[in-house]
Amino acid sequence: MSGLAVARRPVEIGGRRIGVIDEGRRDSPVVTFLHALGANADLWRGDAAALADRYRVVSIDTRGHGASDVIEPAGSFDDLVADVVAVWDALGIETSAVVGLSLGGMTAFGLALAHPERLTGIVAADCRADAPPPFRQMWATRRAMLEDGGMAAVAEGTMASWLTAASRADRPDLVEAARSMIVSTPPAGYRAITELIEGLDYKRRLAEITVPCRMIVGAEDGVHPPEMAAMAALVPDCRLVTLEGAAHLANLEQPAAFRTAVEDFLAEIAATGRQTRPSSP
Repeated sequence: MSGLAVARRPVEIGGRRIGVIDEGRRDSPVVTFLHALGANADLWRGDAAALADRYRVVSIDTRGHGASDVIEPAGSFDDLVADVVAVWDALGIETSAVVGLSLGGMTAFGLALAHPERLTGIVAADCRADAPPPFRQMWATRRAMLEDGGMAAVAEGTMASWLTAASRADRPDLVEAARSMIVSTPPAGYRAITELIEGLDYKRRLAEITVPCRMIVGAEDGVHPPEMAAMAALVPDCRLVTLEGAAHLANLEQPAAFRTAVEDFLAEIAATGRQTRPSSP
């Protein structure tokens, strides 16, 4: 991740705080980044820095993560979608492209279905759109880890899926960056979102998405490559990009390839006339 120090500022929504990093050009199109469960907006530091000279870049801490207040129970995906829209409204943003990874990609599907008029396109990375029994059991297992050993145990149990074996062996800086996001996540916030995510149910509606979509998946991200290929086939205007040498956090393990996929997609949006309008001052 980039070493740049960028300040979060809380956005007050209905008496609670949502952590937001708002940077880049105010007179330019907007790109919104949404992170994975157990991470925070710092997941996107390198990606945001790469775009900030040409875009307004908004990175949001989901509820119970980063600088956002914990809410128990966390609600549903409708609430995560509403949080993003509320941040846009508070910042004077009319439309935005959205880049989401894992939980963030799931939320991007919800935004595309509920608020297509606010979107110019979505990038959904390393995610799924439904919650079959093995998926729900994984989160039950993570809650048991949390109960037994706290967020340190969750971090230990997560690294094998977040990063490839090569990265875990040869890139201690990357391992520490990923681990630090997990252990800094409030336990109650993490637990609440693991319960919320079990209600994921967008796959049956993916064919209803009307905004342009790009999906990105790490080739070593467990079951996600074939699952995302099936999902991409359901979305009318969608293409899947597979990144070799990456697991779940594809943007960290293969940053150049990930950014190329995102920037190519943003360029396509502009070329087809769906470019985001500059935000209000």
